[in-house]
Amino acid sequence: MQVEKPAPVPVLKLENDWMGEPALLLEFKYDGRQCKHADPDSCWVEVEEKGSRYVFTKTLRNKASEEDFISFLLAKGLRTKDNSSFKAFNSKAFQATNEGNNRKQALFTTPEEINTIENISAHLSDPGSTGDMMLNLSIDWVANNHRFLMEKGFQVEQHLHKQKFFLGSISLEMTFSARTDWFDVLAHAVFGDYRIPFYKLRNHLLNGNRRFLLPGGELAILPEEWLPGMMPCFCMAGSKRRPSGCASTISPL
Repeated sequence: MQVEKPAPVPVLKLENDWMGEPALLLEFKYDGRQCKHADPDSCWVEVEEKGSRYVFTKTLRNKASEEDFISFLLAKGLRTKDNSSFKAFNSKAFQATNEGNNRKQALFTTPEEINTIENISAHLSDPGSTGDMMLNLSIDWVANNHRFLMEKGFQVEQHLHKQKFFLGSISLEMTFSARTDWFDVLAHAVFGDYRIPFYKLRNHLLNGNRRFLLPGGELAILPEEWLPGMMPCFCMAGSKRRPSGCASTISPL
């Protein structure tokens, strides 16, 4: 019998959990087989016929590596009850005031608050928006941590809607075009390989619409930090007569 010990490949899937809510589901890929951390099998045995003999191959799971990937997700802010379904929580998403841009944080500080999804609705002015909020939080988390996920060896998939969402990194690139006695501020939103002039997002952000359709057909969730009142550069549109010779790249995520 051949014994193989392949390294598990972590696969993070954006899809609905058993409660019908958007979540990030974690599975591990061992060659041609996938499993969840809670699956009871510690190994698999496959039989292959080669000529007049049979070859048995035993594949062992690496639970220590699986637990390391789980610890990584928890350290990055995700929460889970079963080490398979992970959800992102952001206190800024739970607001209980409509006075301008002031936001009242509702922090999840106890295990009961973290583990009981029903508590989310109690912190929302519109309980029917729970699904959209959880979807936005999940996509925001992936965008925030995209580089770390790739470096750690994660594969990110989505099986949620026919509409595909953009799950790559998002940043804001600002440059300055110098003139004789002033310069123009030029801003581009960068979605992976796409560079979108920031002014094209203006109406979306002013109306609180965080969903923007990219040229390739993917739907991007605009960072909450880009909303008016939360981002200083929003007030710089049209600003001139600033010292020339400056250039910078800002990543609000």
